[in-house]
Amino acid sequence: VAAYKALAIPLAGSLGALFAGWASDRFFQSRRAPVMVFMLIGLMGLTILYPQLKDFHWIWSLACLIAIGFTTYGPHVMICAAIPMDYASRKAAASAAGFIDGFGYLGASLTGVISGFLIDRFGWNAAFYFWVVGVFVAVVLMSLQWNYRPKQGKYH
Repeated sequence: VAAYKALAIPLAGSLGALFAGWASDRFFQSRRAPVMVFMLIGLMGLTILYPQLKDFHWIWSLACLIAIGFTTYGPHVMICAAIPMDYASRKAAASAAGFIDGFGYLGASLTGVISGFLIDRFGWNAAFYFWVVGVFVAVVLMSLQWNYRPKQGKYH
């Protein structure tokens, strides 16, 4: 069971990343924010749901983890790879991606410390609510970019 759960997030996440890129190109004319907002709203709901599944069969928590992986990796790949290419020039795209990714790792390390503090002090539910708030902030910020469309050029 532990092995299935450990594999669930990255495998489903890979599919989520592919889906996010495909859906943004296919349904939103290369606008990345709408797909990210929808996936992040799903992630917010799943993050609220997951702790409630502890009293159910393990397969339900596995299904929820699969959905969490799908909805996490899609926005992550978009923000770290596709969006820097859309917003930055050809010469600056790699630098922008590195800058964004670096801040992502900084945020992830702070999230680990803050989550650990919340779990030790208030229990697991506090950490889950902290994560929900983080996703909500991401939804708000990405909503501000809803209509941004990459400039048409050689690579678009």
